[in-house]
Amino acid sequence: MESRQDEIVALDHARVTYERQPAIDDVNISIRRGEVVALLGANGSGKTTVIRSSLGLVDVDHGEARLFGTPLKRFHQWQRVGYVPQRLGAGSGVPATVTEVVASGRLTRKKLFNGRADRKAIAEALDAVGLADRAREPVSTLSGGQQQRVLIARALAGEPELLVLDEPTVGVDAASQQALAAALLDRIRTGITMLLVTHEMGVLAPLITRTITMHDGHVAYDGAPHGFEPGDLAGRADAHCERGDLEQPPPIDEHPHAPGVTANMWGEK
Repeated sequence: MESRQDEIVALDHARVTYERQPAIDDVNISIRRGEVVALLGANGSGKTTVIRSSLGLVDVDHGEARLFGTPLKRFHQWQRVGYVPQRLGAGSGVPATVTEVVASGRLTRKKLFNGRADRKAIAEALDAVGLADRAREPVSTLSGGQQQRVLIARALAGEPELLVLDEPTVGVDAASQQALAAALLDRIRTGITMLLVTHEMGVLAPLITRTITMHDGHVAYDGAPHGFEPGDLAGRADAHCERGDLEQPPPIDEHPHAPGVTANMWGEK
């Protein structure tokens, strides 16, 4: 039996239904520490449901979901998880500065914000996404791509061991996509585990060590990325960023019976 010591995300024979319609069925996925996994699939394939069930945003009807080897019903260490949902405006009509939004990512670690460690983590997160020079500006004044980077910085500020990003490049301009790839590469070099949901890997392709393709609620493929062999991750990523050969993915995968889901671990509506 495989050890759960390095298991970060797992679904065992998982099934999720919406209004009696299966979104995923008998899904088995195990993501180990340090992997960078792209979850692929067309609209309605079930990939967004995989993410939601893995994070406890929806319950599995059958089977089990685990984080860090612990069944979700008993998992409470959410400070170990950074989640960046799709289509969630960083501004949300609130006159918050970039720093204030990023600082909220520290709330996953403790109730009070104070101290040198918090300031250092926030500064490093802003630097990682290339927004240190915009720290005091209102988030509402930033472009959509920059706002997406603010949300990623907020997740990074919590210093997670697992980073989950749902369609991180949707609606993001080419320059921001390249900045995002560079920021993620820096974190990958530290050993973080990463799970990305996407239609098209684009500029993120060289970062990926494994792909899982969903089709009709089932895992259709799980293995090495097509067209990429294990090797010099940093070199491949840097070369790809320099070329800037990017593709815009289509809209979010949404099962027709899926209810709207909020990122309730951080209190977003």
